[in-house]
Amino acid sequence: MSNHTMAYIAHKAEQKRQEEKKRQESRDAENELLMKRTTTKQTSIPDMREAYNKVVNSGYEPHEAVIHYQRFTSGRIIDGPKNK
Repeated sequence: MSNHTMAYIAHKAEQKRQEEKKRQESRDAENELLMKRTTTKQTSIPDMREAYNKVVNSGYEPHEAVIHYQRFTSGRIIDGPKNK
């Protein structure tokens, strides 16, 4: 092969590498943007112990409509013995 042919082949290979590099950089930028958009902004986990204790100690008794709805929509035992 002549020098011109070899230079042409090398030039085309370099163009192909540059194109692939450009596509990869574009994908990387899109992925980075997606990660920034979908990452949770909250840095600490809230302490829910006080809220949980408030709910547990509220003495809430569900009325008949709520009990009926729970029977209808869940598989858990609703009419079992009361928790002490």
